[in-house]
Amino acid sequence: MWSSKYGERFPDERVWDAALRDGLTIVTKDRDFADPVRFPGPPPQSVRLSIGNADPDELETYLREHTPDIEAFAASGERYREI
Repeated sequence: MWSSKYGERFPDERVWDAALRDGLTIVTKDRDFADPVRFPGPPPQSVRLSIGNADPDELETYLREHTPDIEAFAASGERYREI
């Protein structure tokens, strides 16, 4: 379940469907998006961040440091990567 800063809630399936429909890459700390049983069929790309618990500043720093890796993955056509 994903929540926006406005309090909206989005089940994982809705995030998956939107990414698949719009050609987006999912960037998440959640392992669920790598589960082919839960999400069968042609997948959108997903990146799992291997950062563990982090405050917003640590997460921002981690994302900035790994932006080149995430961009390279998005261009690769691969399905899943842990960064």
